[in-house]
Amino acid sequence: HIKKALFQGGMGVGISLGGLAGAVAKEGGMGIISCSSIGFDEEDFEQDPQKANKNALKREIKKALKIADMEKNGGMIGVNIPYNTKDYREYVKTAVSEGAEAIITGAGLPMTLPGICEKEGYDNIALIPVISSLRAARVIIKNYKRK
Repeated sequence: HIKKALFQGGMGVGISLGGLAGAVAKEGGMGIISCSSIGFDEEDFEQDPQKANKNALKREIKKALKIADMEKNGGMIGVNIPYNTKDYREYVKTAVSEGAEAIITGAGLPMTLPGICEKEGYDNIALIPVISSLRAARVIIKNYKRK
C-alpha cells in the first residue's frame, strides 16, 4: 500500500534514479528507479555493462531508501526493468534483494516474473506488468493466477 495515489514513471538512462524515486516515496507515493542502462556513468560500463548496471542499481536503491524513510512516510520504491533486458532475472533478484518493493516490467509479456519471485522467496513484491492491449492483459492475468 502507498499513502498517496502517486506513481512516478520509470524514465530511463539517468532520469529516474534514487534521488527522484526517494523524493516521491518520501511524499507517500511510489518512486520508480529505471534499470535501463543505469550504470552508464560507471567507470567500467564499456567493459562490463551488466556489472556496472547491477552496481549502480544497488547504489540507487540504497539512496532512494535512505531519502524515503518509508516507515515514517508510507511510500514505496519500485524498479522498472524492461522484460527484454539481458540478464532480466538477475536484475529482478538484485532489485528485490536490495529492498525494492515493486517490479514494473514492460517491453514484452513478463510471463516468468511470478516464477522468479516465487523461486527466490519474494512473496510480498508488487508485480506490475506494463501492457498495451486487452488481449495482453488477459494473457498476463491468466498466467499470473496460475503462478
